[in-house]
Amino acid sequence: MSNAQTALQPPLASGVARLGFGPLSLAGLKDRYAHPDSGSRFIELGGFNVHYRDEGDRNKPALVLIHGVVASLHTWDDWLPAFAADYRVIRFDVPGFGLTGPARDGVYSAERMIEVFDLLLDHLGVSQASLVGNSLGGYIAWNYALAKPARVTKLVLIDPAGYPMAKVPWMIASAALPGATLAMPLWMPRALIAQGVKEVYGDRGRIKPGVIERYYDLSRRPGNRKSMMQIFRVLLQVIASTCTTPGHGSRRSKRQPCCCGASVIAGFHPSMCRCGSVICRASRSRSIPVSGISPWKKSPLRAPRMFGAFCSAEQTPKTRPREG
Repeated sequence: MSNAQTALQPPLASGVARLGFGPLSLAGLKDRYAHPDSGSRFIELGGFNVHYRDEGDRNKPALVLIHGVVASLHTWDDWLPAFAADYRVIRFDVPGFGLTGPARDGVYSAERMIEVFDLLLDHLGVSQASLVGNSLGGYIAWNYALAKPARVTKLVLIDPAGYPMAKVPWMIASAALPGATLAMPLWMPRALIAQGVKEVYGDRGRIKPGVIERYYDLSRRPGNRKSMMQIFRVLLQVIASTCTTPGHGSRRSKRQPCCCGASVIAGFHPSMCRCGSVICRASRSRSIPVSGISPWKKSPLRAPRMFGAFCSAEQTPKTRPREG
């Protein structure tokens, strides 16, 4: 553990903290990763103290960036310079992760995530926005686009959760182990977080110094380890449902995601959204185009240019097809 990490703990707890046991000081984490000078703000919404940043040009169209599992709004740091001049860029720590932290009641359904996101847009006075979601963030984004189509202008899903998976990432799979929600909150090795970070980078050489430490520090926000396991269990149910969705399983392409809320199960396809949409799936350094979209390579330079052009393009809203 670095000296900076140790500083996040009271002196008597630093010895135990060095071994990765227990949480870090919330005040120390906020001072390091959400200092007011960084633009970070907090607001109570739907049972969460949501950590968010509202940047860019307030007079331009809104663009919301939604991160994936174990990550935080800092994931999008390299994207901000590419969009700040032309968009009002909003990013936030998804409930259960980062500095937003856990639900007081332990509920992490799709409906709950949508509600909190909707409240955030209301709080910021945003009536419409383009959404970019990665992994869990993609799952939240497309569920929101289906539930609130009038508020979404464009939809970008980067390797979104909900597609059939040949192999579930072992960090997520670990949540199915007996006692995981009890053991992991007590001790989660840094190596587990480090491996999880490395697996989502197409080019591991792009992992900047301090990134893994940030992931590990924020995983030790009080309550985050337990919420992580609870959310992973929800994701395991979502992944399992991609093969068992009633009325869709035999016809749905393996490349078509499944939108599964706690009470809503429906096949998802870009044509179901009234907004323009792009879906990109990536596996390590190899990218797979979906629905005729050009491949997305995990590059902090190419991706913002590609998605920026898509989000700024004029497009006639699509009508949602009739079901049945």
